[in-house]
Amino acid sequence: MKLMNKLIATAGLALLAAAPAFGTISTPISNLGQSAPGAWNGYYVDDTFSPAVSFTTGSDATSLSSISILAQLYGYGYGNFSLSLYSNSGSTPGTSLTTLTGSNPVGFTTYTFTDPNSTLLAADTTYWIVATDTTDSSGEGYIWNHCCPA
Repeated sequence: MKLMNKLIATAGLALLAAAPAFGTISTPISNLGQSAPGAWNGYYVDDTFSPAVSFTTGSDATSLSSISILAQLYGYGYGNFSLSLYSNSGSTPGTSLTTLTGSNPVGFTTYTFTDPNSTLLAADTTYWIVATDTTDSSGEGYIWNHCCPA
């Protein structure tokens, strides 16, 4: 397993969870509206680098519905992009809890990845979103964007 490099909550993401009382969808965590911290607007994802972003749930347990990120293809060809939810192990990703389903990013836009298992997220707990590209190919990869194109 390749080393997962951690990035602290600056990559654009929105975490959607089912609200237990009403069965509706809510967005308890989101940073898609943040401005970029500099000229570079994202983290590169390829077969040698898997960025991870941590988040902490609120005071109520909830089930994960989906995660939306800003992303785009970088280079040529197509890889095998995926997002996974990991437990916390100190200050790094721990054990993989679920792999979300979604399409490979192409143009710069918001992509939604759904949790086929509706994984239960415990209250007041830190989790990690890890992006991977398992295609061993030079010349292609993905950018997991912070916010907006420069």
